[in-house]
Amino acid sequence: MHTGAQYFGNLKPLNGTSVSLREHNFVIHAPDAQEVFVVGDFNSWDATNNGTLTRGAGGYWALQLRIPNRPQHYLFVVDRELVVDPHASGTVYYEPVGHKVSFLPGGQK
Repeated sequence: MHTGAQYFGNLKPLNGTSVSLREHNFVIHAPDAQEVFVVGDFNSWDATNNGTLTRGAGGYWALQLRIPNRPQHYLFVVDRELVVDPHASGTVYYEPVGHKVSFLPGGQK
């Protein structure tokens, strides 16, 4: 299973201080899907960068990642279709990707 540790292990903001990381479980129910990815701020919106979810029991797909502990925008890609997370903390229109996206607030442990 992929983790975000390889990608974010040495991540530093422009001011040179360390970035706090947190574990997050991305889960979506997509029983008929053939492939599911997650894309967002934490992987530069690149599904090939630690974004592949694993199919589990009952049609649930999941992936645990270490992501920066700051606000994050993301989407699921289910069989090449963009899908907002129905269990996200919220949704917002996110100009950098020109789409309504799921939102995770920062500061969580």
